[in-house]
Amino acid sequence: MPIPLETLLADAPYLADLAARHADWLVGARDDPDRAFAGVIAEIRAAEGLDEAALATLLRMGKGRVALLAAVAETGGQWTTGQATAALSDLADAALDAALAALMRRAAERGELLADVTPDAAGCGLALFALGKHGGRELNYSSDIDIVAFFDPQKPILADPLEATKFYTRIVRGLVALMQDRTADGYVFRTDLRLRPDPGSTPVAIPSIPRSPITRAAARTGSVPPGSRRGPAPATRRWARPFSRNWRPMSGASISTSPPSPISRR
Repeated sequence: MPIPLETLLADAPYLADLAARHADWLVGARDDPDRAFAGVIAEIRAAEGLDEAALATLLRMGKGRVALLAAVAETGGQWTTGQATAALSDLADAALDAALAALMRRAAERGELLADVTPDAAGCGLALFALGKHGGRELNYSSDIDIVAFFDPQKPILADPLEATKFYTRIVRGLVALMQDRTADGYVFRTDLRLRPDPGSTPVAIPSIPRSPITRAAARTGSVPPGSRRGPAPATRRWARPFSRNWRPMSGASISTSPPSPISRR
């Protein structure tokens, strides 16, 4: 049975605050939540050229709007729970792509990339794997995201390839900051890197190639909870596909190279 908006907001101060911030936007969004969601994602994907501060603001605004929309559309009977969790998960994918692209553009401006490298997420040499609820497109309103980052040391990206581990570690830490640092606009998603293989001794960006010992170790690690779903984020999926084919099932869960459907079991 649909829940009236007034009842929802009275019982959820966080949503009430979001509704006040995005009052004009919410009026149209309630009429067509699919279109409203597509608009938020399109704006994030069109963020090329924004500096990190402007992007951080845009991502936080997008998170607030999608969280509000998912709650209103689900409790109002316009979306299923699966659609709501998939929307939040797709927002996380888009936010990671946009943040990674912004960090690579800044690296290019500093002269850290080869001259012929396009500074974007798709060709950056870094593969981000989403685990748990994010990997299964099952994020809820309070979920954090668990990611593991691998980079290809053989890919000609950097002006100084000997600095690859240091470079990609800095990129991943910058990515986490863009996602979870609190500002006046809140945060996007809390981001956990601790599910990588042996987190106490490995860098947050792990150098690896197909069939390497570290790849096999990742496939065997017990640090990933049984039943986790996983898959590379959209912009890195092309690079990750041959990479991930060589991973073994991890704690009873296989690695996915295509986006799983909502509430899928993989």
